[in-house]
Amino acid sequence: MRIATTDVPGISSSVVWGIAMFVGGVFAQIASALLWSYPSGSPVLWIPGGLLFAALLTAHARCWPACLLGFLLGLVAFGVLTGSGPAGMLMLGLPVVVLVPATVWFLLRIPSHDDPIDRWPCLFGFMAFGMVALPLLSAAVVGWLNDWFDLQDPRLQDWQNVALSHALGYTLFVPAWASIVLRGELLQKSRRGGAFDVVFFGLALAFTWYIWKWFGELAALQPVLLLMPAPLIVWSAMRYHLAGVCVVVLAIAMMAIYISETGQGPFYAGSVGVTTRVVQVWTMLVAALSLLLGQAMEQLSSIRMALNDTHVEIRKLAGQLVATQEQERARIARELHDDVNQRLASASILLSMLKRKPPEAAREGMTRLQGQLYELSDAIRQLSHDLHPSMLKQTGLADALRRLCSTERYHNGPAIDVDVRGDTENLPEDVSLGLYRAAQEGLSNAIRHAFAQQIVITLEVDSYFASLTVEDDGRGFDANYDNRGASKGLGLVSIDDRARLLNGKFVIYTGVGKGARLCIQIPLRQHYQQERRLHA
Repeated sequence: MRIATTDVPGISSSVVWGIAMFVGGVFAQIASALLWSYPSGSPVLWIPGGLLFAALLTAHARCWPACLLGFLLGLVAFGVLTGSGPAGMLMLGLPVVVLVPATVWFLLRIPSHDDPIDRWPCLFGFMAFGMVALPLLSAAVVGWLNDWFDLQDPRLQDWQNVALSHALGYTLFVPAWASIVLRGELLQKSRRGGAFDVVFFGLALAFTWYIWKWFGELAALQPVLLLMPAPLIVWSAMRYHLAGVCVVVLAIAMMAIYISETGQGPFYAGSVGVTTRVVQVWTMLVAALSLLLGQAMEQLSSIRMALNDTHVEIRKLAGQLVATQEQERARIARELHDDVNQRLASASILLSMLKRKPPEAAREGMTRLQGQLYELSDAIRQLSHDLHPSMLKQTGLADALRRLCSTERYHNGPAIDVDVRGDTENLPEDVSLGLYRAAQEGLSNAIRHAFAQQIVITLEVDSYFASLTVEDDGRGFDANYDNRGASKGLGLVSIDDRARLLNGKFVIYTGVGKGARLCIQIPLRQHYQQERRLHA
């Protein structure tokens, strides 16, 4: 449940938090008092604990002391204003101001991500500590303080009721605050439902209220009445996921508590104490199951969205693959037509001319013809090497890169340096091929598009990674592209795709007029393990 907060709050922020917690503590205690069971005075739901928990999730850690002080003063002020005893309120609040910050501090250190798939550890941590351990410890400490100071406060003596009321406060308010206020999920998801969902929600609550109030005493219908909110909870989970579930459960819990206080509804058990316990246990069970359902629906929705994104990416990559294939075919066709075919035609014309000359006069022409055929053979060999670099298997990646750079230097003229560091002889074949293709594309971009005059290729291999860097002094390009390759050329996209297939990373550092540096890094351990399994 990791929440982003402001970096360094000032004194004014702490004062604001302290005042807000003072006012919030007073009104939260008033709301809790309105939900207490009379005449026994047993608390059904204790809201201030959930308020403090939510505030500490939101506030910066430097504001926590102000929040805790304001919270305690608010409880004491309530005790003074209502005559219910400031000492009892202080005993009720002291364990909370110690245990709640410790619980929040622990939960904030559980690894979490924005992705709903990764929120399960946070949810289970909250359920274990916020819904079980924290209320039990608070109730135990409250009971011990009540006996130690001999307060004889009946509200504090029943530790089971204190634990359940605290647990309900945390269960109903903290997830709702985290999902609705902090992450803004309900506001984001409500745009697709609109007024219809609000009207449906209100009518469903009104119908539940009516059935519970007027038919709650029928023993034959009680199992059905207890499960009556289930369809509404499932609907909210499907429509609004965890945020919707929190709102629905909170509304249903308030409704169940109020109806039970009037001596009506399916939870009424004859006495106020037993009725309070029934409402608390039922609400806790419904809330816990609803949180799990809401998180499961959120995960399902996230997986569905991820699958849709994957399908879109696959279609995009398929289109890029077709375009790359056509581009490569066009390049080979140009090489054959503009180079190989022209040389063959030139050799054919020369051979025809030599036919008409006597043998002695044809000697010089034969030498020229032989030279052209050698050049033609070299061009065909280079074309074949570009399609499939056989030198990788024969001499290794380092020599293949040196040969590539030598050829490009000979044909295109720029100064190209190769710096090889580490043992490159035992690289896996797929890694060597991926790095070689990256170097090919990097050189092609630097020479043909950036018009670079100085290019440096660095290959570095250690026990963990193989890294290749292609750096040039060319004209560069706009670096305002996203890391998924939305604005890259097909060549750079192919490097990015190769890097991802090899579980590696591909980064470009460039700017207009600043040259470019292409960096690709491939982890080696997984590839070494795969090769060992293949050769085992």
